[in-house]
Amino acid sequence: MLNLTLNVGSLIVNGLTIGATAMDASSHQLRIHQPEPEPAVGHPNTQLIVDEVLRHLRGEPSPASGSPQVGPKLIGAGESLDTRTASPGVNQIHTLRQVFDHLYNRAKTRKTESSWSGYRTLLRYWERFQAGAGPCVTAIDRDSLQRFFEAVPEWHSRRSWERNRDLLFALLKSSCAESSDNQFGRDRSAAVLSRDDLPVWRLPEDQFFRNRPKATGKGGQKRGGHRKRNIPLLTVDEFGGVLEACNGAEFMQPLFWKTWLSLLWYNGHRFEDSLAYCWDTGQLHVNLTHRLLDFTESKCGGVSAVPMPSWLVNHLMNLRDASGTPASGQPVFALPKGQRLSRTQTSDFRLPRGDLTNRARRFDKEYVAIWERAGVPIRHPHEMRAVAISHWLKHAEKYRFAATGHKPPGGDVQLRSYVILDQEFYDAAESFPYPK
Repeated sequence: MLNLTLNVGSLIVNGLTIGATAMDASSHQLRIHQPEPEPAVGHPNTQLIVDEVLRHLRGEPSPASGSPQVGPKLIGAGESLDTRTASPGVNQIHTLRQVFDHLYNRAKTRKTESSWSGYRTLLRYWERFQAGAGPCVTAIDRDSLQRFFEAVPEWHSRRSWERNRDLLFALLKSSCAESSDNQFGRDRSAAVLSRDDLPVWRLPEDQFFRNRPKATGKGGQKRGGHRKRNIPLLTVDEFGGVLEACNGAEFMQPLFWKTWLSLLWYNGHRFEDSLAYCWDTGQLHVNLTHRLLDFTESKCGGVSAVPMPSWLVNHLMNLRDASGTPASGQPVFALPKGQRLSRTQTSDFRLPRGDLTNRARRFDKEYVAIWERAGVPIRHPHEMRAVAISHWLKHAEKYRFAATGHKPPGGDVQLRSYVILDQEFYDAAESFPYPK
């Protein structure tokens, strides 16, 4: 780059005085003011010198060489204010993937890594639908969104549409200018969309999802939701064989497995809820004094107090005595949190909390071995929930929802929330089918 410094004091050209006592070619400003008209005086080459300096600063070709000179432009020299202040790249194509990358780099320290998995799945389906990166986000409209969601067979329910719609609009919103209600937005000079440009798209009516064909995979398995397996209902005799097979358990005592499986057989809790029971107090707790299971269903929030049959009460009392009579609020199926045990150390009635590797290696292995020793097709823990609900439906349909915490049909809240804990409920619990 040519660096030219001109010291000419004060030049008068065509009635203009150019103050250039120290004018550097790399400067972006040239002070020009118009004084009172004065007669043109000075060196005869003054006009040529000034013209050459101005051509250099404007980047115009030199008359001698005909090639443009490298240097900054004067303000107002051949460009408007808008072209000078516009941010570079605003008019470039911004695909949905690029918008996500910008959002991720901006907010990755403020969110956990697992919270981005839904966005990545959404992008994978979007690029599959578009057979590539897809159009610029400014070209996404209501009709294109409807076609995209209908083309994803994995999203067969209204709930899945709502979840991914929220993720998609969060991405589009992040390409707008930052504001008080858009903390992950961009600088105003770099915004790709305005809030008024966001597409207005609403979910179809419920009838659309009822008529929508469900996607299936191998073996009649649904994509998402619960897995379907063509196995018959677990009978009382088969479950008795499973309890007998618990006597050969190598991880945890047989009493642990018999009590826990009996609870699943009777109440059908979700796996995490069944292991979260505490003694006497807590969101899920065992009340041996009144022979009750008090719990708040984790998914739907239903509160239930379920009477326990005598065989389940006996299992729980023996388990409490064998585990050293734990205090109120301590876990039923795990040691207290205060006892820190190494991963390699084993102990009776210990199911490590948060130690997923050890649970998968030892707990799951023993669970599968019990069913194999019984010679009965394995029922996974959540399938035991279906077993309990089915037996309650056959045994006492009136108490099915209250006993299992399962969500009743829409609008019929009386089936769970207003069932009276009367003697009839205790009798139904006591007569619930169980191996002799």
